[in-house]
Parts: sequence; structure tokens; C-alpha cells
Amino acid sequence: MARFDSGRFAAYAQRERKRYGAESKGLGERIARRGVDSLAVSQPGRVDLFHRIAEKDSAEARRRIAELGILGKVDFRNVDFESHRVALGARGGERTPALWDGTRLHVGREAVLDALECLAGGG
Repeated sequence: MARFDSGRFAAYAQRERKRYGAESKGLGERIARRGVDSLAVSQPGRVDLFHRIAEKDSAEARRRIAELGILGKVDFRNVDFESHRVALGARGGERTPALWDGTRLHVGREAVLDALECLAGGG
């Protein structure tokens, strides 16, 4: 796995460490110890999209989110970061794209796109 120690990726990683209460690296282990409840969707009406930047199906899901105008309802969680990979695993997933709606994990391109349509009010 590539390390991102500079620029916006470092800033992103620092925000994630603050968000989950970690003061240093090893964030995934701390989250795993806290359990799934600590990884719940932070705000009602929001969902988590677990994705990979370089993956075609994930890119399609991100594009569809923008097209549907629901960017404000989705938290993007790049599983190349340990904390997000651990959060996906805690919800029973491994593959991306995957969408956590607070109750259910929708896995795979078709399932994610269908769930996004529902979130946008189109299904």
C-alpha cells in the first residue's frame, strides 16, 4: 500500500486521526478495539461510500453521486486508508464499492448504484 506523507493526503490522514480520536498511527487497531458502534454513520440521513480511487466501479459510484446531487449526503471513505478499510471490515465487507446506509451494507456496482438512486429519492 502506498504511503501519502505530504500534501493533501497527509492533511486528510491527520483529519481522520482527529475524527476517530487517534493521536498517532495505528488508527485501524484503535477503531477495531472500539467496535462497530463507534463507526456508525455520524449524522442521520448520511451514508458512507467505501471506495478505491483507482477502481472503475468506485469511480462510477462517485460520478453518480455527483450527478444525483447528493454529495452532501455521502461520506467518502477510501479503503486505501487503514481506518476506512477496518470500518468496512467491521461492517462485514471487503469489496468495493460498498455503501453503508446505517443499517445495511450494499456491495458491488449494481447494489451501490441502486441504493444511491433510493437515497436521491428516485426509487
